[in-house]
Amino acid sequence: MNLNEQVLEIILKNPGTSKKILAERFGLSLYRLNRLFRHIERDLNGRTLVHDDERGVWIVRLDDSKCLGMEWMGFQQGGYRQCDCKSLFQDGRCYEHSGCEDIEMVAFNRKLDFLAGPGDPTARSLSQLTMEVVRDLMANLERIIPITRRNLKNKLELLKILSAACVALKWKEKMRRQRTEGYVPHEFAARSRQSSVNPFEYSLKKYFAELEIPFDSDKDQVLKAWKRLALCYHPDVMGSDGDEEKMKAINLAKDSIFRVKRWD
Repeated sequence: MNLNEQVLEIILKNPGTSKKILAERFGLSLYRLNRLFRHIERDLNGRTLVHDDERGVWIVRLDDSKCLGMEWMGFQQGGYRQCDCKSLFQDGRCYEHSGCEDIEMVAFNRKLDFLAGPGDPTARSLSQLTMEVVRDLMANLERIIPITRRNLKNKLELLKILSAACVALKWKEKMRRQRTEGYVPHEFAARSRQSSVNPFEYSLKKYFAELEIPFDSDKDQVLKAWKRLALCYHPDVMGSDGDEEKMKAINLAKDSIFRVKRWD
């Protein structure tokens, strides 16, 4: 009795035998065991061999007039059985079990692979595209009508990935807007610095803002603003209601303005 016959005999006597047990008993790797299963299946007239890592190995008798897909019934109900539905596709299977690919889904997947780059498409890889491209992909995918359950699962998974990519792109756009609010382009910033008598005057805007006065205020206005704020925050004036840190900031602002402006 050769190896194929020995393995087949064990499966027929003990349906649901684990693949791991068969591999260990005959000293085979799982790869070689799967190749052995393909050789065994060629000699099964009107039957097929179904093997699963968790549910073991089973022999199922086939009816060519029905779908060739297999349904798991449980160990108590005899393991696997052939699907009762009619065959609808070229691979001899029904909507639930067919592995046939819709032409439109194949074309869409190829386009997605081209745009997303190597590897399976992810929300991260697709977020490198523009929002317009991602939304166009979603619109094209939503128009595709899946012909099999496998196509439907693929479509739903891709829609989730594309939706997540849209969220990521919206977040990026929001962060970009926040970073650019109040941003002065380089050429205008350079022009503003060059237009000042003292180039350091451009950096004084925050100090004028600290004193709550316009950027073009003169020496007297700066002094008046400093005195007004000092009366509000100086600890010697306000006692416990004073703010020492705020007073330090006010003094720094006044001193910096006077130093850069070269006011006595």
